[in-house]
Amino acid sequence: MDGWTVRELMSKDPHTLHEDEPLAQAVELVVVRKMRHIPILNSQKALVGIVTDRDVKRSLPSPFSIAASEEYDRIVNDTPLSRVMTRDPVTIDADMEVEEAAQRILDLRVGGLPVLSQGKLVGVFTERDALRGLLKRLIGSARQAV
Repeated sequence: MDGWTVRELMSKDPHTLHEDEPLAQAVELVVVRKMRHIPILNSQKALVGIVTDRDVKRSLPSPFSIAASEEYDRIVNDTPLSRVMTRDPVTIDADMEVEEAAQRILDLRVGGLPVLSQGKLVGVFTERDALRGLLKRLIGSARQAV
């Protein structure tokens, strides 16, 4: 992927949540919209954390709990995202080469990373974005070989 930057492949303008919002907001994005990485902002719109689908699942009560319904409602409505998010997440720059970003994802064993440009959140770069880019390259190479 010589010369490709994260900016070219990242998911732009990701849906974000605020650190004071309840866990219920993240549950909706994970369950309904199938989002796996949710950047969390503070009141100044600065990135302060990230919530993943795993964080959400880990925070919910067991479906086998006797009081599951009441406990579930209490937890999702009363738990602020600041309690379940990963604080100060590792980020990458939008102008970073894709190879370096993909290697960082592999090294950190994460599914994606928030992308910053001039200190502002502009996207999320995920394993899927890297695979999509690789597939484009493979298809392009195959067409050139014919």
